[in-house]
Amino acid sequence: MNNQDTLTFEEVSERHVPLLFSWLNSTRLKDVYDEGYSSQEGVLCKYLAKTKLIKRFIVSLKGSSFGYIQAYDVLPSHEYAKYRSSKGVTKGIDLFIGDEAYLGEGYEFQMLKEFIPFLGREVDRVLVDPLKENSSLLLFKKYGFKELGSVNDHLILAIDIRYTVRAILINEQKHILLMKLEDNITIDNSRPDDHFWVTIGGTIEKGEDEIQALKREVQEEAGIYNFVIGRLAFYGEHTLLFHHFPVRHFEKFYFVNTKEESTHQDNLTENEKKVFRDVRFWSIQQLLCTDEIVYPRSLAQELANAFSGGLIPKEIVL
Repeated sequence: MNNQDTLTFEEVSERHVPLLFSWLNSTRLKDVYDEGYSSQEGVLCKYLAKTKLIKRFIVSLKGSSFGYIQAYDVLPSHEYAKYRSSKGVTKGIDLFIGDEAYLGEGYEFQMLKEFIPFLGREVDRVLVDPLKENSSLLLFKKYGFKELGSVNDHLILAIDIRYTVRAILINEQKHILLMKLEDNITIDNSRPDDHFWVTIGGTIEKGEDEIQALKREVQEEAGIYNFVIGRLAFYGEHTLLFHHFPVRHFEKFYFVNTKEESTHQDNLTENEKKVFRDVRFWSIQQLLCTDEIVYPRSLAQELANAFSGGLIPKEIVL
């Protein structure tokens, strides 16, 4: 699989019915979904039924259709309602690969990875409900989903979604401002890190775009008001455990330049004050040599490369 090739999601239309009919009547999918169709009319009735609660898509790679994915609203009346987020919108996802030539090549994971942000920033939680013996359970756990319970023969797994924007806040000496936090957070599911340094930034709130959120975070966390937002530097995604519940973070890092040297944290929220421990500017050399925990792990090297004329923006491992 070429990881540079992005997928396209096209809403299911009548022209896709023959393709879906052939996929759903394959022996492999009949066994999994138990919904073989004797005619294309049956597929038409189900997969083109007009409803605002379900959005259905054919997945393609470089013009070749190979899979299906859908998202549905988990409302208070839904049988999975007890697993909804208390903070906002919860969506359920179902997916399958129809073209067997694409099996075992990582495309199911890519479908999941690209479809969740495709749904938009209003989604707070995603649910999946594989059958208890379904091999896709491993796929969802790899992404970071947590098992919450079961309904009939289906396991219910969930992950929360968070979109964040972060500032690589640079002073005139090309030093980078970082904050030290103490929080109950696990990066790799095996080792808790209580103290760590991170760039300035946070969640993109409802109604904000990336730049509005970035301005607010710099003012809130650094107490700096005179700055210039530059170009996008890095982006990436990863799953963290917050108080033992998985959160998939989609993060973007922008260069932000300032002439100010002093900072204050008078504008921190009450929750931020609970975890804030320190703030200071770091040189690239200090970041490269420190034994302290800094996230992203590759930040120092990526900045050194960028300052030396390396290609940006680029996806980095968070």
